[in-house]
Amino acid sequence: MSALCDCETFTITHPFHSHRGIETRVAGISKNSGGIHVRYVAPDGTENSVRASWTDLPVGKSPSSGATAGTVTTFSYESLVELSRALAAVRGETSSVEARGLA
Repeated sequence: MSALCDCETFTITHPFHSHRGIETRVAGISKNSGGIHVRYVAPDGTENSVRASWTDLPVGKSPSSGATAGTVTTFSYESLVELSRALAAVRGETSSVEARGLA
């Protein structure tokens, strides 16, 4: 257990991870410049870590994108269109999205 999450077990959900689908005990949770990572003991006995965003844990998930907090996130198309419109309004211009007929 950790101050970041009082979870005891988790499942890796990343589609290409070799331990995907295996429920595992949380050995620890840490936060660094790379985001939030979950430490666990693999079936072969080795200690590993995985990004929290690659698990079913609620730690560090952004409600809009599912990305780990503290890392660069990918914005949704809708949020970028809204941003483009807002910036164009501030500049007194037509949004490039509107001008190209993309919205």
